[in-house]
Amino acid sequence: MINFQISINRLLILFGLMLLLGQAECFSRTATIESSQYTIDDKQNQVHYENGRLFLGSMEISSSKIIYQQAEQLFRFESDLFIDNQKTLILAENGTYEVESGKLILYKISFFDQNRKSYIKAEKAERISENEFIIFNGTFTSCNPNTPAWEINSSYVIYELENYASSINTVINLYSVPIFYTPYLSWPTTSKRGSGFLFPSYVRVDNSNISKSYGNRLTIPYFLALDQDHDLSIKLDFLQYRGLGVDLNYQYAFSEGMQGQFVTWYLNESQNRILDEETMGNSNPKRVDQSPERFRYIFDHKQNIFWDGQFFFHLNGNSDNEINKEYFNSTIEKDAYYSRSFNTVFQWDSGSISTTHNQGEDFIYESVFDKETNKETKVHSQPSISLSQSFSKVLGSNLSIGITDTWTDYEVQYGWDGIINQAEINAKYPFSIDFLNLIPEYRKKLYHFNVEYTPDPDSGEKNQNPDSYGWSIDTHKLEMNFELFRYFQNLDDVNTGKLVIIPKATLYKVEEVDQERLRIIGGKTAQDNLVYDLSFYYLSKDVTTQDQNVKKIFQLDFSQAHNYYQVENGEEILPLEITFSLFPSNLFSSSLFYRYDNDQNKITKTQASIKSSSAFGDSVTLKYTDNTESYYELDGTFVPIAKVYTLSGSFNISPIIKLDVSGNWDLYRHDAAYRYSSSDIERLDRELVSGVIALTYQHDCYWVKLGYVEDIGTQTIDGSTREYLDKRISLNFSINEWNVSDIYGLKYADNELSID
Repeated sequence: MINFQISINRLLILFGLMLLLGQAECFSRTATIESSQYTIDDKQNQVHYENGRLFLGSMEISSSKIIYQQAEQLFRFESDLFIDNQKTLILAENGTYEVESGKLILYKISFFDQNRKSYIKAEKAERISENEFIIFNGTFTSCNPNTPAWEINSSYVIYELENYASSINTVINLYSVPIFYTPYLSWPTTSKRGSGFLFPSYVRVDNSNISKSYGNRLTIPYFLALDQDHDLSIKLDFLQYRGLGVDLNYQYAFSEGMQGQFVTWYLNESQNRILDEETMGNSNPKRVDQSPERFRYIFDHKQNIFWDGQFFFHLNGNSDNEINKEYFNSTIEKDAYYSRSFNTVFQWDSGSISTTHNQGEDFIYESVFDKETNKETKVHSQPSISLSQSFSKVLGSNLSIGITDTWTDYEVQYGWDGIINQAEINAKYPFSIDFLNLIPEYRKKLYHFNVEYTPDPDSGEKNQNPDSYGWSIDTHKLEMNFELFRYFQNLDDVNTGKLVIIPKATLYKVEEVDQERLRIIGGKTAQDNLVYDLSFYYLSKDVTTQDQNVKKIFQLDFSQAHNYYQVENGEEILPLEITFSLFPSNLFSSSLFYRYDNDQNKITKTQASIKSSSAFGDSVTLKYTDNTESYYELDGTFVPIAKVYTLSGSFNISPIIKLDVSGNWDLYRHDAAYRYSSSDIERLDRELVSGVIALTYQHDCYWVKLGYVEDIGTQTIDGSTREYLDKRISLNFSINEWNVSDIYGLKYADNELSID
């Protein structure tokens, strides 16, 4: 044996192996090696390398000991094997490389795919082409590989970099406990969009109303990248007490400036519902399908059109009023049977023009079974046109003009039928005279009616002959304000504070026009208001920081309104409204509101709110409203009597555990006038209207959320409407995405388009 000792740290030995034995079918066999030291064993026909590196194309293999068997043209890596090919990092205890076949075999490996941010451990891995491996008895995870919360186990995996991986006999483990098995699984390994399975999600819902409980819910999604410009997500939705649902989500962007999405969900319920706990509406319990078909669909399309315009289309529909509340956490009381809208928008530097068309029907009853809609009385809106134009400088100020025109076709069987045309012209011209700011506005509304009234035959009313008439209503508004301020300096004469006082007066007058001829409009209330406002606020600037942030410390507002159309006891002065807000820091804020009635010499409404946060992300908000008298705002909004507390809080118990709580208490529900009002609803003797407690555990690789919800609902059973206490317990479990598919990467050409 001949020994060569090299004293320098890393002597490059271009081993002339540039073997050039031809090209393997799948990838290059050219090899280059370097090491800090080597010896030649003539008897064994071997070369021993210490701390060597073998270069195979873009792949670099490092090992503390490499043996080259010249007769077999085989490299053996004896220990501390490390591979870096710019796409993967691989550690192995030992391995071999056959120069003739190009086969690389590694044992006891740890594999990191830099594209997918995933970790792989396996007993054996065999490289069969430039980017393709066969992995035996491997585990896969995107968690910390030393303590993985979840992992995928498979006996045989074909893993191709920047393409796909597929496995057989695959088990998903959570903390070493098997939770899911599939004989075959595939997923993309590319950093781009690719088809593959997304991780399942788990939810369990238990409701005090047994008919609303669907038990365990497991969703298994698969993402199909049809092409660069469209894709499809398919979800199998397993519900313990309902059956198998299917969810499809198709997205597209076929041309630049176009994008769209179609979502649909279908379920044929497999178990009968308990009709004694269902709102039936006018349905006959003996004739309804106790295991109904449930579905919903949503379609949205957006596209750039001529003249730099945009076109929008929206369509959605539901099988019944309850589907979104039961399965998709909706809070809408009366949902749409269908809703359709078209919109176009054309914009230019100083204005825009838009058109709108809306049409639809809503369900009448909060019921799964009674699907009656308000088709007979629903307003069908025909196209409306809106035009706005701003003139940059007219006598030194900006003038804006807007025009809107709407046609409404009622198309109802009973009630007001016909076409109503409503147009509006508005103009706004703010300007200043010395220190005084003036903002005059003018609005003219024109109504034209061509209608007839067809009463319900059971009402006893008579038909009315078709009629055509119209009127116009003028609205004038003038706002006048000016600003007083004073600066405050520190010892260095640098401005650190500013106190601002803004007096304001607003005149608002709506012309009085007799509109009682058409009850469908409801009669617009004329207005003649004069409102005085006085605002104080203080700004503070932090000159000790580079950004010198400015924040508001407090604000005090007074508002006194005079309504000359709402004269009570010869007095037109409405109650004084006072609002005080305090913001001493970014972690605390509070506000207080009073409505003081001077005639009664008392406060008729009080509102208060406090919000406090911590530097650790905790927050608590408390709101209180006590309104002893109902009233109308100047814009006609009705404000009822109320005495309500609202509490909400979010607490980070630890870096990974979060508690959320909220509650809404209506103390007025204890009032006898409320409980025994003329309403035919049977009320619950309960102040807590709604309450939520949710505990979330957020791991690096998954999250679990346990929630409890209480709220008051209404249901109609056997013709009687009553309130009931709805209690729901839910458990949500979801494994964080393993970057299996980028479902938001849909694009056309080089323009990224997000799909909402």
